[in-house]
Amino acid sequence: CVENMLLGAVHLNLASCYISGFRMLDMAKALNLPGHMEPVAILPIGHPREVGAARPRPPLQEIVHFEKYPD
Repeated sequence: CVENMLLGAVHLNLASCYISGFRMLDMAKALNLPGHMEPVAILPIGHPREVGAARPRPPLQEIVHFEKYPD
């Protein structure tokens, strides 16, 4: 579900980031969540200030290995 939301944001030319490192109780209090609900992730979504260039990707043969890792 989270992955679909992140992909949807990209499709709409929005920026987003999955955040899971936060104080759960503090976040629940800040969001005024009922006691039976626990926040598990934060997904800030918005318009990027600037659009970065795509990073070059290594060829698949450098990162995909079959049966054993090369010497």
